[in-house]
Amino acid sequence: GVALLDEQGLGDWAAGGCYVLALAVKKWLGRGELVAIVDGRSNIAQHVAVQVADKRSALFLDADGASSQAALLERWRRVERLAAPRIIPLNEADVSDVSDVPDLASTVQTLVSLLSNGEEHR
Repeated sequence: GVALLDEQGLGDWAAGGCYVLALAVKKWLGRGELVAIVDGRSNIAQHVAVQVADKRSALFLDADGASSQAALLERWRRVERLAAPRIIPLNEADVSDVSDVPDLASTVQTLVSLLSNGEEHR
């Protein structure tokens, strides 16, 4: 999977690729909302995930798998060392540096195909 991101100059799933993966997961599932994890002090987007909710709970999907809201925020506090992480609806302006990648649509479609087939891009 990372090779596909390298082809687009996107780094890895946690550095620019999270937006691309979130777009692909949302398209593959056919539902969900894109959300950003922001530093509560600056409101700068640090990460993008897909929120899938039902009447009782919500799951957040990213390269680390499925997480509850509490687990996702704890991971960003503990591992990424954000002092006050929050989850907010994604503002497309926050990812403008990635959203203008020339082959973004084809990269997302390739990921959707890989997800559908359960394959890993080599």
